[in-house]
Amino acid sequence: QNMPIALIVFGDKSHFDLHGALATTPMIFTLSCFNEKSRNSVDFWRPMAFLPNLGHGKISKEAEEDSTSRVQDEHECLKAALQSLVDIAEQGGIAAKVKGRVVICKVWIHFIIGDTEGNNKWVGHFNSSGKVQRPYRDCTCSFHDM
Repeated sequence: QNMPIALIVFGDKSHFDLHGALATTPMIFTLSCFNEKSRNSVDFWRPMAFLPNLGHGKISKEAEEDSTSRVQDEHECLKAALQSLVDIAEQGGIAAKVKGRVVICKVWIHFIIGDTEGNNKWVGHFNSSGKVQRPYRDCTCSFHDM
């Protein structure tokens, strides 16, 4: 028998110096089956991955990669961070014994918590103050055409 196991994932860039050079984005998770009091406790959260600061170490604006490459690099890091979930899904789940019954745990990400900038990066949206030509990187239509 299958048992759903929904993950709640949180990610937000953390800075360890005044200039942002020493920064990382921890991805942590908890299970949705825990009650609210438990989910609000740090004891019920576990690290999933630490995404590197890909913007540090650029020599000049001219040396920076184009925005497509930067987004692709970020998504390659996300792919590596989430690969274990893909592996679990491809293997059919995790066998476990719950209350004396053998079950197959089916794991998925139920939702992701984070700030607007981080969430926009993860889903490929532009970070801007509304002065962009289109709302999404792969969208080729203008706001007027929508």
